[in-house]
Amino acid sequence: MKHIETQRRIEEKVYDAIEEIASELGVEVPFYPEVYWLPKRSKRSLESFGISRGEVYSSGENTSFYLRRARAIVVRDSHLWDITEEAGHFLHDALTKLKINRSKDRD
Repeated sequence: MKHIETQRRIEEKVYDAIEEIASELGVEVPFYPEVYWLPKRSKRSLESFGISRGEVYSSGENTSFYLRRARAIVVRDSHLWDITEEAGHFLHDALTKLKINRSKDRD
């Protein structure tokens, strides 16, 4: 039950961060990503979410990340800077038409 409540709070924080960034930039949020909380000490693996390690592009194994193809944010640490950084990655991806080199696009 505690995990469900924490998941809900993390999701709210992510959506609030997306809204705040969008407001600051004067843009509309086109849609919202899926948000998953996977704490560093969790026994659950990335694979339990249907995510292979090869799809994750992040600076470390225990950092939060944005999955571009799935349009999902996985929060590993509930620090505001982690949440805000991934919210920014999501919003940038959702609002731009960047062409990513598929050989380098691991997420």
